[in-house]
Amino acid sequence: MAGACAWSGQLIFNLFIGAFVHIIGFAPFFIALAFFDIIGAIALWTLIKVKDEEPQVQLATS
Repeated sequence: MAGACAWSGQLIFNLFIGAFVHIIGFAPFFIALAFFDIIGAIALWTLIKVKDEEPQVQLATS
């Protein structure tokens, strides 16, 4: 059952992307892919970034 669902998803995705590339062409498609990679990297970097809960305290030394 899982294999049939995966195959169906792949088929639908390939048909959609093929029709999309047929309409707009390869150059705009690859330019859009490049921008989506950058946007995805920024989103992951923002969401995964470790946040400091406690402020760093620096002790005075003499």
